[in-house]
Amino acid sequence: MSDTRVKALKAHIASLEARIERLSRLAYVDERTGIYTWRALRDWGARELARARLYGRPLGLVLLHVHGWREINEVYGAACGEELITALAELCDTLTRPVDVVALVEADTLAVLLPEQVTPQVFEVAAHLVDRIHVSTFLTWFGELHITVCAGMAEWHPADGGAPRDFAELVARASRALERAHTRGEGYVVAWSRDDAIGGEG
Repeated sequence: MSDTRVKALKAHIASLEARIERLSRLAYVDERTGIYTWRALRDWGARELARARLYGRPLGLVLLHVHGWREINEVYGAACGEELITALAELCDTLTRPVDVVALVEADTLAVLLPEQVTPQVFEVAAHLVDRIHVSTFLTWFGELHITVCAGMAEWHPADGGAPRDFAELVARASRALERAHTRGEGYVVAWSRDDAIGGEG
């Protein structure tokens, strides 16, 4: 094979690799906000749960919901909402450890995955995030904004006989806790409990 042909093939391979990397990044990072996507969280969560099972370590999950999201979008527009959730994710990222993962679950909801954290620690992180968010000013092109949130949390623990079977169930538990927090109002942090399992978990 000629040198020219080899160079052409190498260039083609490099182009394909760059394309694969770009597509992978698009799948894992929301192109509008730069926040990790639900797919990224799902894959990371499954991997961390497998690691937790292997080494007998806990895994925590916090879901944060922004109150008044519809009103924010109606008054300031979707672009402001995207800018706000990006700033919120950046704040959460600075307030958590490098091993923790902040991801976008829905337009108004963020998740924080907390490896090797038991319920009291997960609750402490969630409460700290809520408190800091409430005293923070978020700078946007549309002016300074203040927001309120609530949080739901759940944990996988090796000593818990009723621990979630998989990451999807861990998310479902945190979501149920978030629903209760949302019902109670701004600033509440609610941990999943056995009462949330009434009616079954599928």
